[in-house]
Amino acid sequence: MMMKLLLLLLLLNVVMMMNASSVVFKVSSTLGSHMVLQRDSDNVVLYGFAQAGSVVNTTIDGKSRFSTVTDVETGIWRQKLPRMEAGGPYSIVFENEGSENITIDDVMFGDVYVLSLSLSLLPPLFNVRSSTYSINVQVLVRWSVKHA
Repeated sequence: MMMKLLLLLLLLNVVMMMNASSVVFKVSSTLGSHMVLQRDSDNVVLYGFAQAGSVVNTTIDGKSRFSTVTDVETGIWRQKLPRMEAGGPYSIVFENEGSENITIDDVMFGDVYVLSLSLSLLPPLFNVRSSTYSINVQVLVRWSVKHA
């Protein structure tokens, strides 16, 4: 019985070590090409996941370079960007030793607005007098977040 318990603990330890060393370097799923980030803000933070304690370098258009260290406990890295004026498109490259670089292209800095509209508001909003109506809505950005 004691031998089985020791083997089980050893196996569990090996599995945990394999999981800890197999962390994939990636950016958050909320980040991607063709995105707009808030201009003139001190609160723009890009983040992702990498091997705990490793260094992640962030380069904007090959000019600005920033480094951050991945959290030792969670493996999450966060890179706070400096104030950027409105403009673009920019290319942001993330580098992590021993991993392929991740590039996000066509990033713009500008004013970001969040808008939500319920379809139940359309008739009163447009003062529709008949029971049929149509609306042509162009989706500029579609952002979906997976819930845990």
